[in-house]
Amino acid sequence: MGPKPANGPSDRKAKALGEELHRLLDIRHLADKVIQAAEPWALGAAEPIHINKDVAPSNKDGATWCATD
Repeated sequence: MGPKPANGPSDRKAKALGEELHRLLDIRHLADKVIQAAEPWALGAAEPIHINKDVAPSNKDGATWCATD
């Protein structure tokens, strides 16, 4: 058996696997960025919702107030 051609089935498969690996690494990188951006919020460091007491209550007994930014 002689050497395989440069564009043989195993070379194409290796190239396809390499491309898939790079795609998955890109997805992983983006997922890491999303997680890093969400961590402060998940840990409770997000800005609190301010309650505007001047707004009329949303129900008759006044137990629930409308939240505003």
